[in-house]
Amino acid sequence: MSTIATGTPTTVESAELRRFVLALRIWALARGRSVEPDAVEAIVGAAGRPLSSPSMWTGSDVEALIWVDVLLWCEATGRARPVALGEALWAYFGFLGEGGLLAEGSETPVVLQQLVCAHCALGVNGRPRSARRQRRPPTEPLGAPAPEPAGRTAGQGASGRAKVHDQIESWAEVLPWRP
Repeated sequence: MSTIATGTPTTVESAELRRFVLALRIWALARGRSVEPDAVEAIVGAAGRPLSSPSMWTGSDVEALIWVDVLLWCEATGRARPVALGEALWAYFGFLGEGGLLAEGSETPVVLQQLVCAHCALGVNGRPRSARRQRRPPTEPLGAPAPEPAGRTAGQGASGRAKVHDQIESWAEVLPWRP
């Protein structure tokens, strides 16, 4: 049986865009993240901003990109909306900030990332929020005496079972077992 390795399903069209996607993915991997090339291509295509010179980003630009521009770009190109759009945007703004590609007057990368987190249901670290777990009931503080279980009498041992000789009189008649 042979296996065939397949690459990423994206075909990035221009050489400049390929270099940008590669640089962003290297930047993200150096920080322990992965970024889908399809999501970066959707962001860059929908934003329509230059890749090699600084561009201005405000909060309303981020909101429009998430809720309108990416969806319109995906519809126009016949592609599905990237599943990991939020994570890619979070990395995108971090990359722009560290690379000096945010123009004067832009929001800071941290503010742009916070907006992405708010609109894409990400945690503050730019990763998807984990499913909410059921909280365990609070336990008694250490050193507090354990409460007695309901129904325990003074004649019961630590296991909660009554001593046999204390209850013999109250037992019903037991019929012998017959095979």
